[in-house]
Amino acid sequence: MKMKCFLVSMLVVVLVGGTFAEKPQMTQAEADVIVEREMFKFIHHDDWMDAIKYWKERGITDEMFAESYAKIARRTMNAPEGTKEHRMCSWAVGDGLRHHANEQQLTNLIYIAECASNTLVRQTAIHAFYTRTTKTHQYLDFVERQLKRKDLNYGICSTLFVGLRLDYDAQPKKAVKLRERIAMIALDQVLKKGPALVS
Repeated sequence: MKMKCFLVSMLVVVLVGGTFAEKPQMTQAEADVIVEREMFKFIHHDDWMDAIKYWKERGITDEMFAESYAKIARRTMNAPEGTKEHRMCSWAVGDGLRHHANEQQLTNLIYIAECASNTLVRQTAIHAFYTRTTKTHQYLDFVERQLKRKDLNYGICSTLFVGLRLDYDAQPKKAVKLRERIAMIALDQVLKKGPALVS
């Protein structure tokens, strides 16, 4: 009888402990509200990271964070420069999406880089995409696609070529194909007198 009571007691402890150990579930709609309300308050990066940790412990995943930031970025990507909405978009792209987005969610950065009317937002999206695809053909594919666009300006071209230059310098000497491809992208702009000629 004592053994039976002991086993029942242990089972209750395990079940209750397991219940408390589970992470709370949060919906995407709740995450959207929290990100918009809470995650743009911070001046210092460490405070922002502490807030991320706090909300992750309460059930927000990286994918949910990225989804929330993407909604904000798309909504504000055409805001006039210097406005609160412009700053929100820059933070949502340059910090939020860059930090949280999974491979599939990186398409949000491409969309903003290609569709935003604000040049600074486009540059931020290009830089964020570069930091997530450094030293890959994925970034080179992206650059080649951008250089075919008609709406390029010096700022956009400069941002694209900063990534190319950093990639070229970071490649080991044995990475001949990547280095050659970067050089050919630059040479193509010179020969065609393309929009990135100065860059």
